Amino acid sequence: MNDVIVIGSGLSALSFIYALDENKKVILFTKDKIDDHNSRLAQGGICYSFHEGDHGESHAGDTYEAGARMGDRDVIRKMIGKSHSLIKRYMDDGMSFDRNMENELVYGLEGAHSTPRILHAGGDRTGKMMTEFFLKRLEKRHIEVHSEHTVIDIITDAENGARGVIAMDYNGNARQYFSDSVILATGGYSGLFTPNSGASKTMGTGHILALRSGVRLRHMEMVQFHPTLLGTEDRTYGLVSEAVRGAGAVIVNDSGERIMEYAHPMKDLAPRDVTSLEVYRQERAGCRCRLDISGVQNFKGNFPAIYKAAKKHFPGALRNLRIPVTAGAHYTMGGVIADTDGKTSIPGLRVIGEAASTNFHGANRLASNSLLEAVVTGNEAALAVNETERHVHGTIDPARLRVPYIDPEVCDGIKTEAKETIGFTRSGGELKLLLNKVRMHLEGAESSHTDIAGWHRYCEIMTIYSMLHGCLHRRETRGCHNRKDFPDNDEKLRNTEIQIGMEGEDLVVECVENQRKNHELLY
Repeated sequence: MNDVIVIGSGLSALSFIYALDENKKVILFTKDKIDDHNSRLAQGGICYSFHEGDHGESHAGDTYEAGARMGDRDVIRKMIGKSHSLIKRYMDDGMSFDRNMENELVYGLEGAHSTPRILHAGGDRTGKMMTEFFLKRLEKRHIEVHSEHTVIDIITDAENGARGVIAMDYNGNARQYFSDSVILATGGYSGLFTPNSGASKTMGTGHILALRSGVRLRHMEMVQFHPTLLGTEDRTYGLVSEAVRGAGAVIVNDSGERIMEYAHPMKDLAPRDVTSLEVYRQERAGCRCRLDISGVQNFKGNFPAIYKAAKKHFPGALRNLRIPVTAGAHYTMGGVIADTDGKTSIPGLRVIGEAASTNFHGANRLASNSLLEAVVTGNEAALAVNETERHVHGTIDPARLRVPYIDPEVCDGIKTEAKETIGFTRSGGELKLLLNKVRMHLEGAESSHTDIAGWHRYCEIMTIYSMLHGCLHRRETRGCHNRKDFPDNDEKLRNTEIQIGMEGEDLVVECVENQRKNHELLY
């Protein structure tokens, strides 16, 4: 038996294996190639606030405010506090972040941060450099890797503990794999939307695996859209990091007007939910947006990957120092309810990184907190597994290879409607109409032996179904969730979690009041 099964190959998965005892056997599954993941695309960097000398308090305050005060203050402080020693450990082990001529760390500024605190590696290649750092140090470790394998079920026992997984290759062959622990590091569900900033052609499905195994989801309505994907609504070519605006770039419309000048006190460095919504409004008014980089010093040298992409796809715009940008789905704050060490309600199942909902981000993620979350949750989960002796026995539940069959045309039609209904803005009437349509298709769908394509269609529809419930029940506007019929914050709902479980093939929705303290952070 393998000690640990890891599903995913991004930074949370790699940081988990990095911190795992070397005597633990690891088997890793990834639905794409092992280096096809969003972590590798991360340009902005990783937050590191140790140098501020306040034990991360200012960083915690910015995280809490950017998240529309919906995050858990204790979780925020814990994650940031853990990150300080962890990032230092990586640097001591050879992770190289950008430094100036005096060999001092260079800290960048991004949206909603009160001070520069973002480390970069290779300019705009932080995710790539950190991924390579971990892979280099894991070369000597024996890891059984199954790339282009999709996990379609978590095996549980009579005590409802995780015992392993069912994985299917691209030829449709399914096989059982057993372990003492299962780690879900599958990323989020922003890939459901077009355009999006992701690396994979399909979204992560770990949240549906967990849901079908009995773990609840929460905050599924909270999807972050990034304001500056390179390209237009019709076609995008990756991300233009927020660090470019931190270095002096501004977003302008067709008339050359700065669209954020009067939209928020922080202007072009406003929180992402504010900035992306303003880009969306400009586009709905018939204006295309561009990033004016005339105020950025040494754009080519400081942002080599972005420069290369812009030169390839928009050489004329690059010469004019105004590259086309559009808003697109980027990150999901919702996911599987888990602690900061990945612990869930099912023994032996841990969920880390973007797939988890730890209440760190609240209703909107602060820029460059994603890599921090990935490595902290990965590290904490490994430490917990290292200390746990779990040798499971007993009857194994039957494998579940059957899911409701979703017709491809039906799936595409629902996804097209969902783009508007649960996209930048939402309203109750439209949400109810689409929710009833999805429910009707699910109730009428016959259960069938699934293949990979069928599994992904099912996961997409169940994700939309979950999001619709979350959007409908959150009767306010907060962070990334914008209700046209409830345009204001409702302080009575700030600590309300829309939790989603599963009974049979239908969803159960419960509004749960989180008992965390309501008073504001004071720094």
